[in-house]
Amino acid sequence: MKTLLRLLLLGAVLLEVGCGLPDTYYLAPPSVTTLATGTSPQFQFSNPIHDLNHDINVTFTGNEMYYKFYANISDIDSNAYDSTNASDAASQLTAKGFFPVCLSTDQVSSRTVPVVPIDFSTAASSSTVTVTVRPQYESTYQLNTNTAVNIRRDVAQSANPTQCKTFERNYFVSNNYAAGGADADVSAALYSAMQLSGNTHIAMYAMSYGVIGSSTPSRSIPVYLGYISFTFTAQ
Repeated sequence: MKTLLRLLLLGAVLLEVGCGLPDTYYLAPPSVTTLATGTSPQFQFSNPIHDLNHDINVTFTGNEMYYKFYANISDIDSNAYDSTNASDAASQLTAKGFFPVCLSTDQVSSRTVPVVPIDFSTAASSSTVTVTVRPQYESTYQLNTNTAVNIRRDVAQSANPTQCKTFERNYFVSNNYAAGGADADVSAALYSAMQLSGNTHIAMYAMSYGVIGSSTPSRSIPVYLGYISFTFTAQ
């Protein structure tokens, strides 16, 4: 299996070493449990067992998630990652307007990475992550049957610029979406389009995160989780 993964080079990163030959690094991506289609408030994905049969020279430490708002379903980019592009997954998603999901306890300038920490060193077992985005309450992720953890957008609140904004729709949280599209993740054009359609669609991707050696970040290819829809109410 390890030889096969080396040949596939899915999401592999080539780093030059002292002898002049490249070492191969591979981190197995999560898989979608059920693709969200707007009718449910939840995304769900699972992680494989991370061992030598799945990963190559990378220590898995958890998951990252990226989101993007849309006014129209037809605009949703379900192929935001290009395997022929040399840029890593996070850079590609960011370049296409996706933002990282952060914890409610994070500050905008200091985001927890990975947002879903998972330790397989003590138990080699698979895991399931359920992400719930609700328009009226705090959004959460839940690892297996553990306690749910609050998550937010990686965008600063107007009144408290060190704190991240929630995914709640406009009229439930004061200044949750800056009027006219002043938020980094909701442009003026998108804000107007969401007002016009009266809807918000949130698309999301997930990826595995790990380290090479003691600290060099490594990410798997991202997987598209689908989208969640709710009514957008302007200020």
